[in-house]
Amino acid sequence: MKVALTLAAALAALCLPGRAAPAPKEKASVPGAPTATAPPAASKPLKPAPALAVALRPDGKLLAVSAGTVVRLWDVASGTLVRELPGHPEAVHSLQFSPDGALLAAGAYQVVRLWKVEGEAKPGGEARNLAGHADRVVALAFSPDGSTLAAAGGRAAAAGEVRFWNLASGAPGATLAEHSDTVYGVAFSPDGRHVLTGSADRNAKLWDLSTGKALRTLSGHTDYVLAVAYAPDGKRVATAGGDHSIKLWDPVSGEQAASIAAHERQIGCLAFTADGKWLASGGLDRSVKLWDGATGRAIRTFPKLPQPAASLSLSKDGALLACGAWDGVTRLFSTSNGQLVKQLPAPEAGPSPSPK
Repeated sequence: MKVALTLAAALAALCLPGRAAPAPKEKASVPGAPTATAPPAASKPLKPAPALAVALRPDGKLLAVSAGTVVRLWDVASGTLVRELPGHPEAVHSLQFSPDGALLAAGAYQVVRLWKVEGEAKPGGEARNLAGHADRVVALAFSPDGSTLAAAGGRAAAAGEVRFWNLASGAPGATLAEHSDTVYGVAFSPDGRHVLTGSADRNAKLWDLSTGKALRTLSGHTDYVLAVAYAPDGKRVATAGGDHSIKLWDPVSGEQAASIAAHERQIGCLAFTADGKWLASGGLDRSVKLWDGATGRAIRTFPKLPQPAASLSLSKDGALLACGAWDGVTRLFSTSNGQLVKQLPAPEAGPSPSPK
């Protein structure tokens, strides 16, 4: 079995251009030969931090985008930068707004930083840390009532982890630890009673939160499961990953309803529209696509990205799709016609996230 990588490291290794070549060996010096001062080595241009995570606030007015250790908040209507939220210990790999839009969770190495984002003038003025995770927190989900946060990650090739947090008290709750590799996707059922997880161990699992036990395992992927989504009506779930496919499942029976050869390379992000009509996906093949949420029928393909898609978020009305890419740029597309609506620039160039 292949050794699992965290999502950022896996994407960097597999699809980022400009990977460094081995340094040439130094020539042995010749005794008595004249010495010369070597010209300074040309410095390599720094690349913008990839937009590993994006999240639209439920009211559609604010967009959060990760940029290395900083989260940038954008006004969606004007396309202007509202504020930057610093202080994360490592690159931010996951973002999620609470259902009421009052909180923004940002997952980084071993910690989730929880920001208050109420108000329009200067959101993000206060934060607290939810610490103690085993490794990177690569996926986040709020319960439908906003009382609980699920944070997913774990140690690669060792143990997957989903940790729950009581947001009123800030206290940790139960931990789901049956996956044998990093958990890359987590989603609550609409009634908040169940959770769906997807892991690099190639399985997805449905959990009963009243017992903390796995109800069933959804097996069928031949590579890492990197993204999961729960339909808003609770009647189907979607999984996707390294085998380039999207699979639709009946969460009650655990039966696979459809399998779609969706992308030419691995799929790292999935999202249902709030009415469940459409399902969006993004992959390493630099494409973002829209599917019928019930049948898996192809609806449209959005304009090709210059770099792989890293993250997706849909507005509550389903009209707008935000896509963060590995060039650091976030693009907003219309789901009705597939056209580019707005483009939010990458931050100033800086070091890429360091694999830890």
